[in-house]
Amino acid sequence: MVPRPIALGLTLCDGVIIEEKTRKMSLIGSFTSIKTSRFPSSLHPFSVVAVVTDGLGDATIKLSIIRLDTGLEIFSREMVCHFPDRLAEMRVHFKIQCAFPASGWYQVTLLADDEWLAQRRLKLYKEGDQP
Repeated sequence: MVPRPIALGLTLCDGVIIEEKTRKMSLIGSFTSIKTSRFPSSLHPFSVVAVVTDGLGDATIKLSIIRLDTGLEIFSREMVCHFPDRLAEMRVHFKIQCAFPASGWYQVTLLADDEWLAQRRLKLYKEGDQP
C-alpha cells in the first residue's frame, strides 16, 4: 500500500455500540489500566478501536499486544482494510480476548503493512496493588 495511512486515535474500551441506522459508533468505558484478582488472567473481552485515514488501496492492519518487561507478544490479529481514496476514514475495531501472564505494563500497537501507526500502554495490576 502506498501511501501509508495515519491513525487519528487508538482507544481501549469495554465495548462498542454501532447505531443501526446512522452507523455511528459509541465507545463504552474507555480505560488505560485493568485490575484483576489473579495472574495469569483471562479478562472479559474488550475492544480496541482506531480511526485510520490517508491510505489508498488495500492494507493489512495488525494489532499486537506485547509485554513490555519481556518484549513477548501475547496477542496478534490482522485484518485487510480497503481505502477507496485518501480522504476515507476507516474505523478499525478489534475484539480482544487473551490471557495476560503477569501484572505490569503492556503495549498495544497498531500497524499497517508492518509499519507503525499508533500505540497505547496498558497497565494490569492485582487487586490491592496501586494502579
